[in-house]
Amino acid sequence: MGPPPAEDVRRVAGRYRLPERFVLHVANIEPRKDIATLAAGCRSVGLPLLVTGHPLWGSRAPAGVALLGHVPWSDLPALYGAATVVGYASHYEGFGLPPIEAMACGAAVVSTPVPSITEVVGDGAATFIPGDVDGLTRVLRELLGDDDRRSALARLGRERVATLGWTRAGRETLDVYRGLGVRV
Repeated sequence: MGPPPAEDVRRVAGRYRLPERFVLHVANIEPRKDIATLAAGCRSVGLPLLVTGHPLWGSRAPAGVALLGHVPWSDLPALYGAATVVGYASHYEGFGLPPIEAMACGAAVVSTPVPSITEVVGDGAATFIPGDVDGLTRVLRELLGDDDRRSALARLGRERVATLGWTRAGRETLDVYRGLGVRV
């Protein structure tokens, strides 16, 4: 996955009738996600929040959230490319692939600093504490008001993604096993 061609972004923007500026959250709405804070921050700065996926386990979309539903994997790079900011809000995660995908596609990412996400995104994403609408609003205002800052964050994200890969993941996993005394 990498930055999408402008033609793909235009095609996908037309297909989904995307607004000119918006925050994108790629994940289902479920209890471990902090969509309420993300939605409130977006309302504070006057940007629509578009969410892929569906509400699960009795969860509901907060006020002002536009649900895109299931999005084919082939459309994701262009959606990331069309977004003003990609927001990934969670109380806890096992890994958090969408922020990495977004950074690979050249998007500026704002995320909650849960350990598994922070470990992966490094300095390639701006962060806010789950539940802290004021903190998120400050971060969004900073990014929306400063195209250079948003571009710099997107560049840091692409640089961070370039350091990740399955070979590294495999090597580090082996190191963990070896550190535990397992002969591999």
